[in-house]
Amino acid sequence: METTRTELVASSLWAMGSGTHRQVRSKAKRAWAVCGIDHVFVAGVTAVVGPNGSGKTTLLRLLATIRAPARGEVVFEGRRVDTGGVSSADIRRYRACLGYLPQSFGLYPGMSSRQFVRYIGELKAVDPRELDERVDRALVMCGLDPACNRTLSRRSEGERRRTGLAAAVVAWPRVAILDEPMRSSDPIERLRCKGLLRALADAGAVCIVASSAISDVDGLCDRLLVLDGGRLAFAGAPHELTAMAQGCVFTAEFPSAAACGHQPPTGTVDTVIASASRRPGGTMRVRAVTPPGWTRSPEWVPARPSLEEAYLWLRTFGASSSYRD
Repeated sequence: METTRTELVASSLWAMGSGTHRQVRSKAKRAWAVCGIDHVFVAGVTAVVGPNGSGKTTLLRLLATIRAPARGEVVFEGRRVDTGGVSSADIRRYRACLGYLPQSFGLYPGMSSRQFVRYIGELKAVDPRELDERVDRALVMCGLDPACNRTLSRRSEGERRRTGLAAAVVAWPRVAILDEPMRSSDPIERLRCKGLLRALADAGAVCIVASSAISDVDGLCDRLLVLDGGRLAFAGAPHELTAMAQGCVFTAEFPSAAACGHQPPTGTVDTVIASASRRPGGTMRVRAVTPPGWTRSPEWVPARPSLEEAYLWLRTFGASSSYRD
């Protein structure tokens, strides 16, 4: 028997931003924050990355039906679900299986984490016979103590954000749209969050995660979208991006930090120093991201690009942020 594959389709999405693009001379003309994005989101973890102002949050708000697109549509399992004048029944059906964590959100300060997550579970129509168990599971998976009665007004920013994450997943959604879920988290909580996302994805959910830090999604995402100026600069598997940067990452070792500073790579006007670390004996190991066809001096040895270095390469040498309409 054929099963229905869960997928969320962004079809030629456009949305206006609130500011004026640097290349638009007229102050009366606002910029497009999302510019004609087409993508099919399927089960697994899709990371949406890009610099501040690249359109990540706007795209997620469109997918979560918080904003209506100026052009284009959002389709879930064959039915249009954006708020651009479509069936309200289809939107309600989609929202019922959606978990959404916005970048900024409000909490009831007098509630505890457990009370808030339970309240969201009730709104999501979780079976009352399973509600307490699901609430406890969501809190534990997000690193929160279900028995803690401390109000949200007395919680740290990281704890409040993890409360929002627990509320987003309490109904174990088929689509999870999470904007910066690991912000204000320590390394242990980041690992816990990655485990939660992986569990959702392995259960067949479409997980869409926006992050400003490529390290947050390295080793987690199945697919990667890089936004630049509201457009897709890259869409594919992480290994496809690192393959694109092959031959453009080099490493060298210098006797000291001072020597490193006085011996930059040949033709380094456009070269990016990705990292520098002190080695045993006081030497400095430097990794550089370079443009294609870079002429290197002998001390620079080719290295395999990391995902972060491949992203740096794409942002610096492989993508254009120019505005086009």
